[in-house]
Amino acid sequence: AEADNESEVPKEQLPAIYHQMDPVFVVNLPAGSKAKLLQASVQVMARTQETIDFVQNNDPMIRHNMLNLFGSHSDEELSSRSGKEKLQAEVIQQLNQIIKEQGGSGEVEAVFFTAFVMQ
Repeated sequence: AEADNESEVPKEQLPAIYHQMDPVFVVNLPAGSKAKLLQASVQVMARTQETIDFVQNNDPMIRHNMLNLFGSHSDEELSSRSGKEKLQAEVIQQLNQIIKEQGGSGEVEAVFFTAFVMQ
């Protein structure tokens, strides 16, 4: 259903390619949060090596944007599953916006938090 309006999507889906964003993200949470810090390990998933290469080559810009995004949420928002899922969707949207704006190809299909600690 999703591929119906995109004629360039192949019938057989390409295998997933994962990229671990290193180092882990550590960010101060907004004033008023009980927890003061968020530490998150992030992996991105795409279907083309070109997209993964773009993410790697633009790591400083992407990390800057992701740190700002992580730091804009309170611990209360991020403590629920729905809050984490909302943040995942925001990260995917932001990554794909950067790829588009910077002339990259493909898109990030998923983002996984492989560790997520607030303290």
